Amino acid sequence: MHSTRKIAINTCYGGFGLSPKALVWLFEHGCKDIAVPVADWYATHESYSKDVASYEWYLKDDGYDMFIVTFSDCRQFVLKDIFATNHKLRESDKLIECIEHLEKRHRSRLTQE
Repeated sequence: MHSTRKIAINTCYGGFGLSPKALVWLFEHGCKDIAVPVADWYATHESYSKDVASYEWYLKDDGYDMFIVTFSDCRQFVLKDIFATNHKLRESDKLIECIEHLEKRHRSRLTQE
């Protein structure tokens, strides 16, 4: 008997990356290895207040910008997209669940508008 295996791919031009919504969903659903303590992240990255302001604007505007620093809800962690550079992680059941959940939610929202 053959089992079906799902993997996350990007069929559009450009690289693979997750949205801030996906990163927050993954963190909230147990993927703690994407979390870097804020103090550790900003030991090498200098623009904490600018990054927090950009993230707050993203949340208020319900934006789609993937190229911002994403924070956990408690603002104690920066959420790092480890899936963009590690191709083996794109088979992660949790990543596939996240994509399917957000896709379903997005489709549902579009049909209500």
